[in-house]
Amino acid sequence: MKKMIAIAMAAAMAVGAVCAVAEEVSPKYSINMEDEQTLMNGTLSIGAAEDDVTEKDIWAGIYDEIRYDAAEIDALKVGDLIDCQQQYTITSVEKDDSGCVDINGGFDNDGLTLYPEDDGTYTPREWDDLPYYEMMGQAQLQFADQVTVNHYKENEDGGLEEGMDTQTVDAAQVKGLIFGEYSHELDPAAVTVTLENGLITEVTVNYIP
Repeated sequence: MKKMIAIAMAAAMAVGAVCAVAEEVSPKYSINMEDEQTLMNGTLSIGAAEDDVTEKDIWAGIYDEIRYDAAEIDALKVGDLIDCQQQYTITSVEKDDSGCVDINGGFDNDGLTLYPEDDGTYTPREWDDLPYYEMMGQAQLQFADQVTVNHYKENEDGGLEEGMDTQTVDAAQVKGLIFGEYSHELDPAAVTVTLENGLITEVTVNYIP
């Protein structure tokens, strides 16, 4: 009888262990660097140092915004894992009235704050509402002969003005337009390039705090 009870208890513990197995949630990326079309046509977020930009091309990091499937986030529980530039073991999950999900106390407490999007995903965002990005790979991107450069406007006092300053210039002039006096790196949260037939035809530099 004691042997049967012991077997039953062991079986129950095994079932409990299976039920308690931690799930791991990983981002859903839209960029596939193995797809040759990725670097042919479309718009990409890039990062690069000033020295990586020449009069002809950019040696760029190709970045994708981190997103998660909404169903996976809604199913999260304490003990699960989530990957977001590092791995977090979940100690708390809270959803507010707006649908935002705070993991481990949210961004303000060294955790994550996830925002619901209209496409059925969640995106983690920082204090300035900027999304998180992950580098998917690097590539040499060549300028077209003529490139349209969109750059945020600043006044003489260094303040921001509405709208963008747009110029279409020769490739050799692009570098001088996309780097400011104090800006020596391109941040993927701010910079996108548009590719047509494998050539950069447009560069957009947005302001970030």
